[in-house]
Amino acid sequence: MLRLQLKTLLSVALLVLSACSQSRVSVPQQTVDKLTLGQRQTLMNDLNVGVIHLESKIAEGNTCKDFIAELPTDYSWGYVNVPEDWNQPSARQIKVFYYGQIKDAKNPVIFYNGGPASDSHGSFSNIAQTPDSEGLNFIYIDQRGTGCSSPFPDQPSIETIQRLKNYGSRSIVKDSEYLRQQILGASSKWKIFGQSYGGLIVHRYVTVAPQSVTSAHAHGFSVMTNEVQWIKLRMLSQKRVVQDYLKKYPGDDLKIQKIRSLVKPNMCYAAGTTEICGNATVDALTIFLGFSSSWPSMHQVIALLANGEKLNEEAYKNFVQNYVLGVFGNQYGPGTVIGWMDMSGDKPQINYCPDVEAQLAADGEKTNEWLINECRVLSAFKDAAWDPLFTQIGAHDPLTLFELKKDLVASGVPFFLYSGRFDVFVPFETFVEEIRYLGDVIHYKNFESSGHEGFLSEPLVWKNLR
Repeated sequence: MLRLQLKTLLSVALLVLSACSQSRVSVPQQTVDKLTLGQRQTLMNDLNVGVIHLESKIAEGNTCKDFIAELPTDYSWGYVNVPEDWNQPSARQIKVFYYGQIKDAKNPVIFYNGGPASDSHGSFSNIAQTPDSEGLNFIYIDQRGTGCSSPFPDQPSIETIQRLKNYGSRSIVKDSEYLRQQILGASSKWKIFGQSYGGLIVHRYVTVAPQSVTSAHAHGFSVMTNEVQWIKLRMLSQKRVVQDYLKKYPGDDLKIQKIRSLVKPNMCYAAGTTEICGNATVDALTIFLGFSSSWPSMHQVIALLANGEKLNEEAYKNFVQNYVLGVFGNQYGPGTVIGWMDMSGDKPQINYCPDVEAQLAADGEKTNEWLINECRVLSAFKDAAWDPLFTQIGAHDPLTLFELKKDLVASGVPFFLYSGRFDVFVPFETFVEEIRYLGDVIHYKNFESSGHEGFLSEPLVWKNLR
């Protein structure tokens, strides 16, 4: 996401796939410290400059007080109080943190980072270091539940599941509308710009409050009507892009296979209540693959994990802590609920991987032989506290292409949409249906030399934003 916006996505999602529920087995287990959000942010930001964290400790990262103290002198910041449930405006209230170049902003841009369940601080840092951003008046929010805003309800319970349903993109747009009126005035308008999950928020914004938008810009998020087909294309893109990676780093395929053979089925790790066993952990290398600027880091990680015929157990343990549990397993409960609410199709389910792999098998694909298979790592996660609760999510709120086109046509808001050739989280193949359906209502561009992080380095994004 990168300079890294894996905040991004990833994650997609970071990652819009959710881990599945599995029966628990009794195996030896190592417990690792659960990363704080500040540590995870440090880890994500450093990927961009080739700094990887396979040591036992990661710097904590700034507290909110420290973060505010380091904001540029021409930035304003504050909090707005909003209802947790916008359908019950007088009930429970939460705080949403905002900051940016607000005073005398002549052409304001609100930016939405990726996630879900990630804060904006890494995005701010990366954009501030991008020369093309100069002269644009950016405003940021820590999406409800993240960063310096009121935290997610995080105790696993049915009540928490129902509360978390209020933390998706529709509520974030309503928070933004209230913020816009408070800091810029009721009649104000702004540009909206988002990456990965932030791109979903941009899509949602033009269906909820297009009257407040002068132009919309989304990178690294696509809308399809069939979730299984969407994930199938995502999986196939990983098979495609890993071949591009191996052209640059030949021989790494053999090293990955060696690492996988050295990780035994009973090697289990847990952080909090989330745990994972076996060599599916190796597939977390996907986190590097999707950002072409982080391929040197991927190559470095692969070299560190294997020491000849032996597994570097200390480096492997830290890889699992930082990139498997710390990235893929981050915000396991909240991220799953929000992703399910915003991105599930007509027949929502928590884990689509079995259906996807069945279709790929029918097409002749032997996914068990793939060098990297993201479904392996996602399906290997289990959480005794959260997994039984996901069946209680109930009604969901997916964005639809019909709704999107209707509101774009009615409002006339200029909409700019971008993808990247090396993006394996929201690959360009998943944009085809949206492009065809929306037609000349949108302006679309696929970037041939970048991945999920490409919005930072592509001049056209900044040209159109201006």
